[in-house]
Amino acid sequence: MKAVTNATYGCNSAGCITNITYTGANYGWTNAIAWNQQYQITSFTTNGATAETFAYDALGRRVRRRLSGSNLENRKLAAPTLGRHDRGQTEE
Repeated sequence: MKAVTNATYGCNSAGCITNITYTGANYGWTNAIAWNQQYQITSFTTNGATAETFAYDALGRRVRRRLSGSNLENRKLAAPTLGRHDRGQTEE
C-alpha cells in the first residue's frame, strides 16, 4: 500500500487500516477496507462501490479474488505445501 499525502487514515481496534480519504484540488476519493477476524482483507471499496472481494480457505489461504464490475473472477487452488505466501503473482 502506498502512503498518500493530504489523506486521512482510519484504523480499527486491531490497528488494521479501514479507510483512506483523500481530498485534492479538484477531486477526492474514499477507500474502505473490510477485514475478517483473521486479519485478512475481505473487500476493498472505492467511493462506496465495491472494487474487489476476497475469500479464504480454512487454513487462511486466499482462494478467490473477484473484481466487481466485470465477470472476472480468479480462483486459486490451495498450494500443497504450507508456508507459501502470495507475492502479487498473477493468479491462474
